[in-house]
Amino acid sequence: MISELVESTTQKKVAVEFSWEEVEKEQLKLKRKGNLSNDNYLSAGFTQEQIDLYDASFARLITNPLKDTIIEGKVLTVNSEYAVVDIGCREDAYIDLSKEHNSYLPYIVPGNKILAKVLNTEGEKDYINLSYTQAVYKQKQDEIFNSIGKKIAYMGTIQKLVPGGYLVLIDEVETFMPGSLAGVNKLHDFEVMLGQVVPVMPVNFERSNIVVSHREYLHTLIPGKIDELREDTKKKYTGFVTGSTPYGIFCEFNDCLTGMILSTDLDEDTKAKFEARQIKPGIALDFFVKEIISTKKIILTQIFKADPWDDIEERYKVPCTVSGKVTSIKEYGVFVEIESGISGLLHSSEFENKEFKEGSVIDVKISRLDTATKKIYLSLK
Repeated sequence: MISELVESTTQKKVAVEFSWEEVEKEQLKLKRKGNLSNDNYLSAGFTQEQIDLYDASFARLITNPLKDTIIEGKVLTVNSEYAVVDIGCREDAYIDLSKEHNSYLPYIVPGNKILAKVLNTEGEKDYINLSYTQAVYKQKQDEIFNSIGKKIAYMGTIQKLVPGGYLVLIDEVETFMPGSLAGVNKLHDFEVMLGQVVPVMPVNFERSNIVVSHREYLHTLIPGKIDELREDTKKKYTGFVTGSTPYGIFCEFNDCLTGMILSTDLDEDTKAKFEARQIKPGIALDFFVKEIISTKKIILTQIFKADPWDDIEERYKVPCTVSGKVTSIKEYGVFVEIESGISGLLHSSEFENKEFKEGSVIDVKISRLDTATKKIYLSLK
């Protein structure tokens, strides 16, 4: 009986005015006639006290405990201005559709269960105000924050320049990218990045900002790009100057690689500009890869030298006799250079009681060519 009376007094809307005192009088009459026990008797004071407690509980729900939290609700109705959402409280909550992102409106439809952020502050309103857009934003922000240091990449739009770097949007979430993390090397023109959509990785959290890095992403590409260089040693590349020293020029190429062209490997035109100190960051240069020492040390050159082993089998038909210069004498044999960059071994078993001098020219026979290991086996004519 009590539960039924409490339920009847806590409906969302009351159609008529009534007095709790009158309710109490009616209950007293029933009690005198023996139709109402003491356990089921509900006094006006007690009933009002319960309602006051319920209202206080609701007031707490729409103020501090729920403020800025994400709750689940079911969309009941939608009109041109508001959506009504059932969140399991005595009163329904509302979403102001004019403040929602247009891309999210299709999700706010009757029957849909959604997550929404509670916006109310104490004393502002007597109803719960929600935001679906801010809930989505908060979830995405938390996802990005939790990926800091995990080598997870997001596509970020470089929105604008701010002090020290860039404002970068990841799914509308604002992040900060220092200018020093915008590329593998220091940028010569910071404005060139504006408007670009580039992969970035969350790396830190400073001063309430998620810090992201495009450089961190580019570093993950280096091993694969190095493998590509090794696959084609004759390819010409175009890169951009990032700096210079008295010994040569640094160039960035293939998105994430940096190499150095020594001054001795510059072509005539570039060398003249280099000596005149006219080579500035951002200038485009063409070059070849001369040597890959490590992922951080790549030697470039503008003077292309064809590999002497290219088409060697066309130039020397085995067996054939050639003249060569003795370049080195070892216990196990003599090395003979048959052309610049190509030497073969005349094994000691091929000669007895015969002496050779470094620099002397001798006639030898090419007995075998191994292009895979770049070795030539010689014998005396």
